[in-house]
Amino acid sequence: MLKQSGFSLIELMIAMAIGIFALLAISTVMTNNIQFGKNTIDLLKLNQTMRSTMNIISDDIRRAGYWNNASKLLDGSATQNPHAYPNSPVTIGTNCIIFSYDRDNVGDTVNDSEKFGYALINNTIYMRTPGSYYGCDPSLISSSNPAWQAITDPAKIKVTTFTFTKTAPTDSSHQVSYNSSTNICITDIKIEINAETKSINSIIKQPIQKIIRIRNDTIRTDTASTSRVCA
Repeated sequence: MLKQSGFSLIELMIAMAIGIFALLAISTVMTNNIQFGKNTIDLLKLNQTMRSTMNIISDDIRRAGYWNNASKLLDGSATQNPHAYPNSPVTIGTNCIIFSYDRDNVGDTVNDSEKFGYALINNTIYMRTPGSYYGCDPSLISSSNPAWQAITDPAKIKVTTFTFTKTAPTDSSHQVSYNSSTNICITDIKIEINAETKSINSIIKQPIQKIIRIRNDTIRTDTASTSRVCA
């Protein structure tokens, strides 16, 4: 009779151990790839959300101080822009900015629908709606009725920083003399947003900042040189 040969118990155990280690290695690589792909997708979503939010805010702020009758400031028939009183078209608070512009383009005084604002409350960016509180007090923003409207989703992203820095138009590049009694004041504002989102076993953070120029320059008219200095 022929003697049958095969694997011994030890050989089978070694082969099984090698197979298990190989499967663990493969599954680890696959898990890492899946996690990396998920993190990449979440980062792209966060970046896209922040960029779209930044574009909405920056495009709106650029309009600050627009007045249909601004030409009257140059010919002397008007002394003050109602959307830039007294010296600047914007007011900056803690994590907040408010401003107005001539939305209906009729050149009259400021009405409620021409007042705008953005603020960070409880890690969410809010936008002022007509009829709601106009200012930067966080308690009044939260309790105003009608309320400010959230433009970021707290269930998806957490905004940790939302700041505005205004360049004082005191240097020669931001203060232009129009004539002997009029100065044109150019204002830049830097907007900074930091946000984060949860991904697989990690927190993804993304900063974004943008420097914008207010398109409607502030005009200071006075025969006294000290009174028309940009500030």
